[in-house]
Amino acid sequence: MADADARRARGSAKVAEALGAPGSAALIATGDWAGFTRGEAIAWSWSLLQYEPRGITHPGSQLRAEEIQRLHTGIPVQSFGYPKRARELADRGLTVREYRAHRDALGAKIYPRDARL
Repeated sequence: MADADARRARGSAKVAEALGAPGSAALIATGDWAGFTRGEAIAWSWSLLQYEPRGITHPGSQLRAEEIQRLHTGIPVQSFGYPKRARELADRGLTVREYRAHRDALGAKIYPRDARL
């Protein structure tokens, strides 16, 4: 349980960092994340990687590892349908922080058991 709590705290810290970073309010104009701010796209990426994992088995696991590496450099995840999923959630009126709070209130498991996230 302590490990899951630590992962949850790391994810929340990454979300806060993404939303408060310089340039986070810049609107993305093109691509799958168009209409989101840079901070929102990065925050949704962290959250969806943790709460709605995709690419767990090979060959998806290799792509997942590459996406996580790019995310650490400030590039939102482009794979696994995450931009579309974030848009669905945002269109329902959820912010990324509300999404995390709802998932936690429901007792959702957090993934992965991996130090990269």
